[in-house]
Amino acid sequence: MAETVDQKRHDALANRDAAKYFRYCNELGVEPEAPELYEVGQVEYEQIRPARSEESGLVRTVNASPKTQGKTTSPRRNKFDYVKFREAVESNGYYNASNPFVNIDSKRELLKRFGVKRLYVAPKETVPIEKAKDTRVGRVFKDYYERSLRIA
Repeated sequence: MAETVDQKRHDALANRDAAKYFRYCNELGVEPEAPELYEVGQVEYEQIRPARSEESGLVRTVNASPKTQGKTTSPRRNKFDYVKFREAVESNGYYNASNPFVNIDSKRELLKRFGVKRLYVAPKETVPIEKAKDTRVGRVFKDYYERSLRIA
């Protein structure tokens, strides 16, 4: 089984599928070859993971008592709307959306508008998007944009 998961991890790396790459690295407990892809996958996982999903393998199931069943302790996070994000990028004229080094302030504002408040800078360490380095903001923006192109 470990070989098939490792092969899936390599396929996710080759296809630049950040969420799957993050998941398979964690399943195997290996050091990621592409830390930037791993970090983006970590961000995506936090934003779009299914609540208490057994299939993800990264969220443990919780046995709820009848009193607490159906109640949540924190508000659910909204899924990132990739289609509207791509439309906003194109309508604002970000012709270099895939270049992580141009229009950083505008990209930061657009990410904030779509609900990205914190960025991962290291495993289990986040910073407010306002304090994140420009290169980190550019890379995250680029990944969201490229992912939006695949979704359409």
